[in-house]
Amino acid sequence: PKMPAIIREDITDEEASRLRLIENINRKDLNVFEKVNGIKAHMEKFGFSLEQIAQMLQKKKETIKYWFHIAETTSPKIKVADRFVRKVGIMNLRLLAKYNDETQENFARKIFENELSQEQVKRFLKLFDSNPDADLNVVVRKAKEQMKTIEVTLPAEEAEKVLKKAEAVRRKEKKAKKKLEKHLRKPRKKKAKVEKKTVEVPYETPSIKKLWETALAKEVQRAGFTAKEVELLKRFEKRIQIDEMRPEEFSAKAHELVEMVIKETRPQILVLEVPPKLYKAIESFANSERIFVKDAVLVLLEDCLERRGFWKREVIP
Repeated sequence: PKMPAIIREDITDEEASRLRLIENINRKDLNVFEKVNGIKAHMEKFGFSLEQIAQMLQKKKETIKYWFHIAETTSPKIKVADRFVRKVGIMNLRLLAKYNDETQENFARKIFENELSQEQVKRFLKLFDSNPDADLNVVVRKAKEQMKTIEVTLPAEEAEKVLKKAEAVRRKEKKAKKKLEKHLRKPRKKKAKVEKKTVEVPYETPSIKKLWETALAKEVQRAGFTAKEVELLKRFEKRIQIDEMRPEEFSAKAHELVEMVIKETRPQILVLEVPPKLYKAIESFANSERIFVKDAVLVLLEDCLERRGFWKREVIP
């Protein structure tokens, strides 16, 4: 019967369109062609230049141009193949865009049929450029041979530690980059803050409870929980005080709870792409130990993590 809302008074069609565009551009599930279509529609309707659009979206003008170039040079058949576009990645789309439409479509079929990873796609295109007359099936085989993919199952606790360590490294790199940019670029002028008027909408306790249960049920259904996982989720849920949260936070919190349960109960998948020499070395180690390659990788990871103090092996009595 009631819902949260932000009321905007005296808003123009242009501003409403701008707000919709900014919101949609920042969606993770939007591919580059959908972004370009939205930007072009806004530019045509309200007569904005590329510079104005870039400033509005807080993007570099070169980034918008880059998107436009990919959209203009990509085959029409590939543009509508959403699953392929998401799998191949924007960098590989740019590499594909230098060929004519027919060649792009032939490459796309080979990439999709052979389930090439993004790194294997780069290798495939590089091999083709070095020998354009080669048989595409041979090129695909060579690309796969030159870039191996290994899937390793890690215990949930160790996977979490590895991810945290990687995040810490990325934060340090980001901090170092910002420090460098401070010396290379002039400081940007801070934009004046625009105050947004909001209207608080009263909530009823039963409505809040129902919204929370709905958000949690959607996440549980998405994750395909077992009865055991549902029981664990209920224990985690007891720690949450929904009356201290706003309803717009429910979806994110429900997702967070479900991910906590998944990390506790399910093995984590780590995908590694390694050069041929390293793969052969791992394969030799696996043969000497008479174990599978993925088990060999797991043994090596465990040894390395234990030596560096990230985890301790369980001792079986």
